Amino acid sequence: MLLLACLLAAAAPALAQGSAPQVFRLQPEQMRGVDRGRVEVVRGEAAPEGHRFFLDGLNVLTPVSVTLMSVDDDAPVELLLTKYAWDRPLRRGRTGDDGEGLVNFRFRTEGEFQATVRAATAGTPYQLVVWVGEEVEAQLRPVVVPASEYAPASGRRWGLWLGALALAGLAAAVLALLVLRRKRA
Repeated sequence: MLLLACLLAAAAPALAQGSAPQVFRLQPEQMRGVDRGRVEVVRGEAAPEGHRFFLDGLNVLTPVSVTLMSVDDDAPVELLLTKYAWDRPLRRGRTGDDGEGLVNFRFRTEGEFQATVRAATAGTPYQLVVWVGEEVEAQLRPVVVPASEYAPASGRRWGLWLGALALAGLAAAVLALLVLRRKRA
């Protein structure tokens, strides 16, 4: 985590010169005080070009939370989440839009996701927190049940058959009335 902050500080001059933004790989780790999941915390100073991050190796059963916090309430920062192309965000949020100094997105995805943090003015401080939870185990009941475990509700079944017979009798009576009417006419 500290290494990533150092890398961002070293990349600041290159970003200021207008070169293409660097992309940083997020590597969440176990953190003291966080019981479940892994966390990555990044502190930096955003610019109009933005800082780009990505996290790969995700499973669709793994929950992810990405939180962007503005250090200065008067200087909003923007978070863009993408999947394949940096210039086509799937989710977008800005601190201060809802009266809060943070933006949070929770989702699940397969493979990787990409995040861009940017601000209108260079040197806007921010904190980015990425939490990756433990894989959720789906608890599905089997679709095939042995006959010994299958216990249909017999009382409901008789009621269903009686209702069907009553509807069939009513339909036959209506049909008979229609036939008799045509013969008389």
